[in-house]
Parts: sequence; C-alpha cells; structure tokens
Amino acid sequence: MLKFDNQYTKSAVSFCEYSRSAKSMSELKGELSELLRVLAFDFYICSPCHNIMNDAGRLVMSNLSADHMETYLNSKKIKINPILKYAAKRLTAFEWSDPDFINTLDAREHAFFSDLDACGMAFGYTVPLHFTGVTVSAVSFISDKYEATVDAKQAVTLIAPAFLEASIRINTAKSAKGKGQGLDTVGKLSPREQECLYWVSMGKTDSEIASILNLAEGTVHAHVEGAKRRMGVHTRIEAVLRAYFTNQIHL
Repeated sequence: MLKFDNQYTKSAVSFCEYSRSAKSMSELKGELSELLRVLAFDFYICSPCHNIMNDAGRLVMSNLSADHMETYLNSKKIKINPILKYAAKRLTAFEWSDPDFINTLDAREHAFFSDLDACGMAFGYTVPLHFTGVTVSAVSFISDKYEATVDAKQAVTLIAPAFLEASIRINTAKSAKGKGQGLDTVGKLSPREQECLYWVSMGKTDSEIASILNLAEGTVHAHVEGAKRRMGVHTRIEAVLRAYFTNQIHL
C-alpha cells in the first residue's frame, strides 16, 4: 500500500501528484525517465497486452530506442510477446526472473529473452494494469545490470497506474477517439468507501481500518471491494490511485 516510509515511495507519490497536472507526454515521459534513473532502471515501456504485434497504432509509450523497441515488441522469433501474454492474465506485478513466469516459456520465448539480454534488457519488472474501459496494459521497468530492490519495486508499482492514467488523460484531450475511456468510466465513491480507501493508502489492513472506524472487518472489506468496482480496477493500489486522480481521496 501507499506507505511513505522510504525515499523511493515518497518519490513515487510525488510523481503521482505531478502526473495529475502534466500537460504533455514529453513532460510526463521526461519526469518518469528522470525518476527511474534514481530507482536504477534504464528503460520503461507501457503498452497494451492484446494484439500488440498486429496493431502498431495502439498506444505505446517508452524510452526505448528503435532497435530496443523492435526487439521487445516485434521479435521474429515469437508470435506473441510472452511478457504481455503473461501480464494479461495476472493482477499483480512480476519479475522476469520469477520461476512461475519462466516455467510458462517455450524454447522460442527463451530465445527471445536471450535477445533482450544481449541488447541490454536483462532484468525486468512488469506491472499489469486492468482498468475498466481501457485495454489491458502493462508497464515494464527494465535494467541492464541489476534486479530491482524491494523499495524500487514498490515505487514503480505506484508509478505505473499513475503514468497510464496521465497518458490516457493527455491523449484523450488531444483526440475525440478516446472519448469514453479512462477516467470518464469511474463511479462516485460513497463516504465510507472514501474513508476506507484513505486508510488503505496509509498501509492499514482491513482489521486495522475496522478498529479505526469502529466497523466490522467484513464491512471494511466490502467497502474496499465496492470501491474497486466503482473505480473499475482489480487491485487496492489501483483503486487508491484512481480515486486520487479523480479527486475523491487526498493522500
């Protein structure tokens, strides 16, 4: 959850605040690239998980070079990017070295990762994003030399949905084609849902929130689940950030 107990998390929250008012993709991407250097990541790529190989016009945002992008998205060794395929089925973030993920790969997909390694994309951490009204997407944070620390992974788990939300907002402002997607799809939280999400953002468990608000633990859980449905998301972090982006809670 959103606990402000280390510098990486504080920097991630600052990025979330900045992203609410970013006016252009160049500003947003520049801010993200600068922050990722602090977190010891070299690259990022945000892309939809479905039909990416056959639809170059889909929203893809990255600081990868053209050659790196070609290797990541359009490798001739595979039909479907295994990272995006796996992310489409998951709600939680994963490392590329995760044994559960590695065990899903076939020989061609292992060769694909050898290509990534050879071009300086050896270590990755991918955050799946499942927002109602928006194509299932994933943001991968990539390093050439180091696996991410626990604090860095927590930070980018916060950064990823904020970056996608801001990207949707900026791009839909430019084009009527995006009307009806993204922030327009969220519902209005009840006062209790707002209270519960606020305490979720403070890192409190359902049991702790129940004690604070003098409610039954099951009631708190129901309010949090209701908030997730209204926000059109599948995880608590995404619900907190989407509520924050729509000015329904304050961190």
